[in-house]
Amino acid sequence: MKWLILALFILMSFLPLQAFAAKWAKGENRIGNSTFENDTVGGIPAEWNLEDGTCCGRGAEYAWMVDNTTAHTGKKSLKIIGKKSSGTDWHAKVRYMNSSMEAGRKFTIAFWAKVDEKEGKSRNVSTSVQMQHDPWTFYHGIKIFLESNDWVEYFDTFDATDNVDADMWVALAIGEQDIDFWIDDFRFFEGLPKDEKVTALPKSVSQMERVASFWGKIKSQ
Repeated sequence: MKWLILALFILMSFLPLQAFAAKWAKGENRIGNSTFENDTVGGIPAEWNLEDGTCCGRGAEYAWMVDNTTAHTGKKSLKIIGKKSSGTDWHAKVRYMNSSMEAGRKFTIAFWAKVDEKEGKSRNVSTSVQMQHDPWTFYHGIKIFLESNDWVEYFDTFDATDNVDADMWVALAIGEQDIDFWIDDFRFFEGLPKDEKVTALPKSVSQMERVASFWGKIKSQ
């Protein structure tokens, strides 16, 4: 039995993690650090990426920070700070990378947001589901009107037409306006809003945690 375990361990060392990743359950959140409770040095949120709008002559500039002064759940949220708008939403984005979806199924993007009352009462953002490299295939996106200085939940449900394996971002395009705002509890899951598997704090299991779980089951046999 030990030699079999050793052989499996060696095999797992050379194959992509996705090969051992369990299938996502319907309604299961596919976004890591969706509550922004895990920040890194300098207040940058782990597992997330900011396309700040300064590239390629776009003329925009945005910053971000994990904010521990306000949150929808937990103790932290993500604040997006607009320094300069280009007037074009996709020129800057807050992105969660390496996401997946399956064709022929409904998917929902859901998040909580509020607008900084010092900046105004509302602002526009757009959802963005897109291939994360050339040719940058665009899969889905709609404009969403953030309408309050209080926490409000927003939903975007769509039909997936492509199979994508850990090769797209799920994002908010933010470049249309420079009004500051916060987001929290950002989720992406298969199904309608009613299908979401709700927990006290939305959580996504990482690929490494899935492999560890798989390995633990093998060792227990």
